[in-house]
Amino acid sequence: MGASPDEGPGADEASVRTTNHVDVALPRERVVDLYTCQELLPSWSPGLISFEQVGEGVFRQRYVVMGREIDERLTVVALDLPRRLHTRADSGGGLTRDSEVTFDALDEATTRVVVHNRFSGDPIAHLVPEDLHGYTQRFLEVFQAFAEGREGADPRG
Repeated sequence: MGASPDEGPGADEASVRTTNHVDVALPRERVVDLYTCQELLPSWSPGLISFEQVGEGVFRQRYVVMGREIDERLTVVALDLPRRLHTRADSGGGLTRDSEVTFDALDEATTRVVVHNRFSGDPIAHLVPEDLHGYTQRFLEVFQAFAEGREGADPRG
């Protein structure tokens, strides 16, 4: 499971890139339904305080991560389900996170969820890539346990 912080092309002083993944023992459509269902976010999103839609493809989310409360605007940049989802999060303090989530069917009953994050902006100098990677990996592992624990349940509740 997982990977390490990326150190290849594009990883520079102005940005930090991480790549994480988990293999979920469910078919891709089921995984996508669970991952994208807003009503279920509080059940599996660690530290989530609130998540609300404020426009077409635009959300406000508040959560606690690594001891800090984050209030950010999340914009859906690209939506190509069931294959991928690309979002951009802006926390207002100059930090931006671009996230591409892909859902790869490994077989009929297993889906690999891969998250590619790119953190950029002035505050990036104060962030530790290993911490960002570790948080994202824990986030995915909580989702994996949640999703596999709901097998057979209605994806909308």
